[in-house]
Order: sequence, then structure tokens, then C-alpha cells
Amino acid sequence: MAYIGYFDEILLTAQPQVDAVVAASSSLMASDQFKKILEIVLAFGNYMNSAKRGAAYGFKLETFERLLDTRASEDRKITLLHYIAQVVTDQYPHCEHFYETIVQLEEAARVSLVTLQTDVSGLRKGIDLILYEREKQQANFVIYAFYTNAVQKVAKLGEQFLELKEQYTKVCVLFNEDPSQTEPFEFFGVFSKFVKNYKRCVKENHKRRNTPAVPKKVLKVITRDEFREKFSDLQVELPPHPLLGTTSKELGN
Repeated sequence: MAYIGYFDEILLTAQPQVDAVVAASSSLMASDQFKKILEIVLAFGNYMNSAKRGAAYGFKLETFERLLDTRASEDRKITLLHYIAQVVTDQYPHCEHFYETIVQLEEAARVSLVTLQTDVSGLRKGIDLILYEREKQQANFVIYAFYTNAVQKVAKLGEQFLELKEQYTKVCVLFNEDPSQTEPFEFFGVFSKFVKNYKRCVKENHKRRNTPAVPKKVLKVITRDEFREKFSDLQVELPPHPLLGTTSKELGN
């Protein structure tokens, strides 16, 4: 009875998580626009590091974080990601909205595979228990009706979970990550954060381009002769010195 009571709650929690990881994994591997973004990031990295390390054929996921650490020398508010986003906008406009081809990243970035596997295993064990009780209580219509409806849902979820593990393993291997050591919330969290930072940089680039430049104030330095000529007629009344009873001008004379 306890299993029947919490069955729908667990199913409604597990099913969207399975769908999110499968969809995010598949779209990451299939998106040609995102592959182009990765090529651009790699090209910039090779250009900046060519003198030290030579050309690289790939980069680790933590490189996405470093794109915000590299800043312009003139304006420290402009990062390497700002520049990459501007290059994409100017030269690869068909890839500017690459994030639209990667679905359910945020949802997948909240999934724990350990917890999800526990839920799926619990549903499988529970359905076996219901089957055992159904054989014992064949006249119990509640158990019979529940089992008939629930066993198909659990079987479908089990198949989808196997697909999840297969797709998640493929996408992790593609990005040189170990699926047994990396949780989905860690893996997809990197891409989700990158997309958010990219969108922010695009907005800031657009705002910077459309904001009129403020003219710099130029400080004009005048010569000593110009100063004397400009203030030659200026008369300043100086108060007497509190101790000497005279002014500094009279003392000078």
C-alpha cells in the first residue's frame, strides 16, 4: 500500500529527468552549430597558446570557465568570451543562436544519476512486490488494477533509463569525460552556464555598440607667459599676517 501511495510521485519525478538527460545528450552530439562554436573556441585557444604549446586538437570542459578570466588590456570589462561572441555575430551569424539547438540543458543540469537510478530501481523492486501480492490476493481488485496499469509504465521507464545511460555515456566520451565519475548535473551544468554567459556577452556587446562614445576630456596646459598675460590685471587683497601685522606682499617689497 505504501508503494501504491508514492508510485505516482516518484514516476512524475523520474520521468522528466530521464527525458531531459536523453534530450540534452542527443542534442549536444547532433548540433552542428554548437560544433562550430567549439571550433571557434579551439581556434582562439590555439592562436593564443601556439607559441607555448603548439596546436591542440581539443580542450577540457573547464576551458569554458577560463573564457571569462582572459580580459582585454584596454577595457577589463571585455573578456575573451565577449570577443568570441562578437566574432560569431559578425562572421558566423547562422550560429549566433546555437543554444536553441541544444534542448533541456537546464533540466539535465539538475539531475543526479545516482538518485535517479535509485528511484528507477525502487520502482522495479516495488512492481515485483505488487506482482507477488497480486498472486496472493487474486480477488483484490485494487492491487490487480494498479499492477496492470503500473507495470507498463515501469517497463517503459526502465527502457528509457537504459537509453539514458547509453546516450549519456556517448556524450561524455565525446567530450573526453568519464561518465562513471561525472554526474549529469556537473556535466550539463558546464554547458548551461556557458550558454548563460554567452547570452549575457552578446547583450553587452550589442549595448556597447549602440551606446555613443563619450568624448574624452582634454586638459589644456598653458605656459607661464600665457598665465601671466591672462591674470596680469588680477588684484588680490591679502589679509595681514596675524603675528607680523603686515602682508606677504609688503614683506616682499
